[in-house]
Amino acid sequence: MCTSYEYRCRYNGEAGDGLREVSRSNIGSHTQRRGRPNRSTLSADSDSTRVLQEREDHGSSSTATGVEFASTMAFPHLLGISLDAFDLPRPQSFAHNSETRREGPEQRHPNLRTILTEKQLQHLSAIYFGTIGPIANIIDKDHFARRSQDYYQSSTDPRSLACAPVVAGVAALGSFLSPARHPHESEMAQHAKVVLEDPSPARRLDTDHVAAWALRVLYLRATTRLDIVWLASCTLMHICEVVGLHDEKMIRKIASRDGTTPAQQDEEAERLRRLFWFSWAGHKVMAYEYDRSAVQIRRTTCRPAKPVYGTITNQFIELAQIIPQYDLTAIEEDDTIDTSSDLCMRVRELREFPTAHPFLAVTKADLAFCFYRRLYHLGVCIPASVLDLIVDIGHEGVIAAAQLAGKGRVFWNVIGSVFHCISVLLAIDTPAAMAHLPVAVGRLEDISKVAHAHLAREALSMAKHLLSLKMARKRAELAQLESIGASAQMTAAGTSVDAAHADNLDMGLDVDWDQFLVEPYLWMLDSVPR
Repeated sequence: MCTSYEYRCRYNGEAGDGLREVSRSNIGSHTQRRGRPNRSTLSADSDSTRVLQEREDHGSSSTATGVEFASTMAFPHLLGISLDAFDLPRPQSFAHNSETRREGPEQRHPNLRTILTEKQLQHLSAIYFGTIGPIANIIDKDHFARRSQDYYQSSTDPRSLACAPVVAGVAALGSFLSPARHPHESEMAQHAKVVLEDPSPARRLDTDHVAAWALRVLYLRATTRLDIVWLASCTLMHICEVVGLHDEKMIRKIASRDGTTPAQQDEEAERLRRLFWFSWAGHKVMAYEYDRSAVQIRRTTCRPAKPVYGTITNQFIELAQIIPQYDLTAIEEDDTIDTSSDLCMRVRELREFPTAHPFLAVTKADLAFCFYRRLYHLGVCIPASVLDLIVDIGHEGVIAAAQLAGKGRVFWNVIGSVFHCISVLLAIDTPAAMAHLPVAVGRLEDISKVAHAHLAREALSMAKHLLSLKMARKRAELAQLESIGASAQMTAAGTSVDAAHADNLDMGLDVDWDQFLVEPYLWMLDSVPR
């Protein structure tokens, strides 16, 4: 650990009570002997913005997280550097409060081995890596197999126990997508929840904690209410920041474990990048879909993850990058951005995005509906070409959702995407949209039969209710048109009768108007003296 983080440490029995020591060569090259430190002297790595904080884990290997330079925890450490301190103060919360009380011993969690055998885990993990693994490539399959084997063979090793929530999360998701659900699926999910929310392990946040939270968010997205999922995804992003996965230098340090080769370190660093960016993408899509605030981590320097053959994690991340950074509430007060034009541009960009997996097509449709709902909210006139693109994207999403459901892979957005497609088609109300409506309703009926879930039947019932309301509106409009048509016919008939009567009055006769108007009064003229 000391070598990995470039520290020269003292141990018990040496002076300094085991506090870390930064070599004087590093201090001398990054500090000024007199005066306050400038911006380039704030760390041993001048282009980093975090101070390494290392904490002992009561018998287990220490973990490292980052502390921002402007934090109250970091300033005494930085001041010690500027004062040429040989024993630097640890980055910790000095005088954060008047008293730090013990949080109590670690809670006794239910033994996961009593509800999940190793053989059952192998079966459920195979389902997980075969279905969700290509989408969320955040856990190495071989590494997980070794860790889970150690977990079942050793009941006291802290490193094996640390992966318990990861094991529980993989098993719960595998059970959710299995044709035959595990009888203790809920208990496995609850086990992961209890371990992750225990304040004692929370003092030792590491990458296992991040991966376990990511799995928990996926499971909650598939099984519970919106608010709970959104809160969990926000927590996941905050944990990523605490561990330092948004910081490229922290990723390199975490991946540089003792006893690993450079190739293994590079592989682990790539996995951590995928873990961070997948967590970010899932949180971004979820927040945008439900119009909630997204967590914005400052100074994100994590490099983009490299694509892995046979997986679509990178494509999912790129899909999330199409989502705009602004929100409508802020834009309504800022006239410098043409929101409607920008959203239309993003719909066109979305249409060109390739979909190599049905899950991408479904997610792509979800984002198209997100853009349409915001355009609908703005009350602007949406170009017909953009409406056609949304209809086409939605239709592709419906077909992809039905394809996933036919394989038994009822992911979290399979039912919802088809339902929202029906809603958007009813709102667009163009001939092209109405032409795709029967297919969408039929696919939702098929998916509801496969899912055997109350929410699927509820979505189908609501879709049919909206359809009936649309039909009633159309009938009312048709009745109005028919009444107008009948009135127009009556008016036309009356006009034709008047015209015929006028023709009859003419009859081609020549009228002597002098005889008609003057002759009756000629006697008066005769009586006038000449």
